[in-house]
Amino acid sequence: MILKLEEKHIVEVAKIHKENLPSFLTKFPLSFIEKFYHLQISRKNQLLLGVFENEQLAGFVFGTDDVEKLYEDFIQENKFYFYFNTFKTLLFNPKYLLLFLGKFLAKTYVSPCKRQLVYIAVDSKTAKKGFGISLLKAFEKEWEQFGYYELEVESKNSAFNFYKKNGFFLVHEANNWVEKKYLLGKNLK
Repeated sequence: MILKLEEKHIVEVAKIHKENLPSFLTKFPLSFIEKFYHLQISRKNQLLLGVFENEQLAGFVFGTDDVEKLYEDFIQENKFYFYFNTFKTLLFNPKYLLLFLGKFLAKTYVSPCKRQLVYIAVDSKTAKKGFGISLLKAFEKEWEQFGYYELEVESKNSAFNFYKKNGFFLVHEANNWVEKKYLLGKNLK
């Protein structure tokens, strides 16, 4: 069963995110990830859906219609907390410092599309049950009226082939010092 998630699901969402996603956010403490999703679920331009098995959250998909402002409100409301945890996380994960430097020093591509699937994750304990594709289809049904959206994926991410098999096409390829990333797009109409 797939439902729009509520505040009461945030702890489970953060746990699934931390344990199953290869992202910079995963390197932060669980409490940081929870704060991030608490803010996101309260915003009008976000979509957070979850798939349940035996009344337990088994996975989620999260998207925004303004990817450029994804962290803006979070940082504004939690400046000291954000900067302290970011500094600490970069200290223990220096490869991400190179990513940040690369973003500031390199010319970056800015897509005209601001609607983006930001994260999709399935708990590893419930993998291989089709929850990922179910979440993707439910997400796309919710955003069908928009006709198009994008997502960013690292070349090392095992989900890259999943996206290609499900109708995504290459919009832009970015190489930086640490990893190759792809901006993928998908037409919904």
